[in-house]
Amino acid sequence: MSKTQSSTKHTLEEVRAEYDRLDILCNTDTSHIDLRISHRATHRYGYCHYVKRFSAKCIQGFYAPDYISITDFILECEEQFWDTIRHEYAHALVTLRDGKLHRHDGVWKSACCEVGCKPKRTATDREAGRRSAERRKQNVKYIVRCKKCERTWTYIRAGSVVKSMKAKRNCTCPCGSHDLVLTEK
Repeated sequence: MSKTQSSTKHTLEEVRAEYDRLDILCNTDTSHIDLRISHRATHRYGYCHYVKRFSAKCIQGFYAPDYISITDFILECEEQFWDTIRHEYAHALVTLRDGKLHRHDGVWKSACCEVGCKPKRTATDREAGRRSAERRKQNVKYIVRCKKCERTWTYIRAGSVVKSMKAKRNCTCPCGSHDLVLTEK
């Protein structure tokens, strides 16, 4: 078994326990933030969702973390699991502190160092990457192929390209061809 794999699947209870530990370390309270597992995500490993709140003191409003979602395949990747949940905690932490969205700026990077995760926007864990690629392959619903150069694109959702092709609008391949074929799985 590789060092990134775990023999057991992590749980939301473990995430909550880690967040409780970090709350004490960072002198904050994240107990009101809902924790979720995503069974649909293919590219991201975690996500911190915010809502905009208004108050008498702050007419223009402020942001507050609403929920944190962890992708299900990360629950089986030991190193990436801990880094991902701390990464998302850092997003919630900086927003709880000042009500602003920091994305992946310097304030967020400082919070990452504070909670013990890599201050990077993207992950490099190979096992998690392999599982992510498998998920994308399993979920492909549309395939677009150029008849001239045989280039192929796959899509999970019906975005602008797929919708244009369904509406019989002219789409162009980078090779210059307009001879594209849409296949639905």
